Amino acid sequence: MAMLACAMGPGAAIGAAERESEASPPPTELPRFSISALGDHDDQWFEVTIEAGETANLTAAIRNAGDVEATLRTFAANAVNPPNGGFAAATEVEAPAGAARWLGYPTETFDSQPGDERQIDFTVSVPSGTPPGEYVAALVVQTAEPIGIPGTETFNQIIRGTISVEITVPGKMTSGFDLGAPVISPAADWWTLDVPIANTGTARIRPQGELVVTTTDGEAVSTSDVEMGSVYGGNTSSVRINLPGQLPFGDYLVSLNLTDEATGASASLDAAPITLAELEVAEEPVFVVDQAAVTPNGEPVQYAAVAATITNNGADIPTANVTLVVRRDGEDVESYPLGRNQALPRGSTDFTQRYIPVDGWREGAYTFRLVISAVSGGTETMLITIEIADEIVVAP
Repeated sequence: MAMLACAMGPGAAIGAAERESEASPPPTELPRFSISALGDHDDQWFEVTIEAGETANLTAAIRNAGDVEATLRTFAANAVNPPNGGFAAATEVEAPAGAARWLGYPTETFDSQPGDERQIDFTVSVPSGTPPGEYVAALVVQTAEPIGIPGTETFNQIIRGTISVEITVPGKMTSGFDLGAPVISPAADWWTLDVPIANTGTARIRPQGELVVTTTDGEAVSTSDVEMGSVYGGNTSSVRINLPGQLPFGDYLVSLNLTDEATGASASLDAAPITLAELEVAEEPVFVVDQAAVTPNGEPVQYAAVAATITNNGADIPTANVTLVVRRDGEDVESYPLGRNQALPRGSTDFTQRYIPVDGWREGAYTFRLVISAVSGGTETMLITIEIADEIVVAP
């Protein structure tokens, strides 16, 4: 059985275990390195203002602050908002989307000696017509290959550091956010309660407020102050709290009132029901795809309309990714995110989105499949892959 050793944050480890018989001797010391912004920046990350249709030139610095040589890999990645907001970087295998596509940042693998500093010049090009707003992408540096952990021959890990590239497109921004139905999930000795939040505007929000769980008679059993980190325009996150495992089984009501002080946007959830029930058997979620279609808008194709209805007949999944895997003539094109860090509660969830290949429509036959995975911390577990019958053929 494979095991994962995971952590979050700069210089964090996200790695997979190897069988003990295959593991290399553990190192005596781990590499220490960082990535930061060079130039006139108040913090170690990038905060830049760029007009739509304009390009900015930036420089990042990767420093080896440790005492051992390291082979490192650096790349641009999507920025995501984890539960309770804030910043996290996606993995390299996830296709760039949104602001990550604006970065002209080279993907490189290189050797770094103790004390070395590698400066990397790159561009940020904001497409013409981009609405005013606050957008974010990520830069990552990590060990090029999994390395051993001192003191054990069982586990390997990838050590990584990340920074954000925060891009403001000036002008009048839109603001607003929606709250979804609460999702309750059992953990080891507690219950995890998530209330999904989607930023429907282009301005960054940091909502604050109060979450109250009551009995059906209105008696409060849990009251939590909420102070979320950043949730950028178009991104999703969740308000997450833990409830004690000793809470009696039964029906409860969740109320949540949030306001973003900077924009004045607010949203509320009033007495939304949840149920704490004893699980006889821990079941893996069972999925049924009621429909999955990729339909070209015309001839010649400009974009494809992607529509899928996913029915979860198993346990609620607080955080899931839904990805459209695209191939042309049997060769991989990209993995396009239809939904990221999104709750998949029991029941049906619809996904609709327009799709344009990252390098445009080219001659050949495009085929598609849908991948659904559950996310917990730094671990992503694939649950199901569905082949989509539709094919789009682009003629010469």
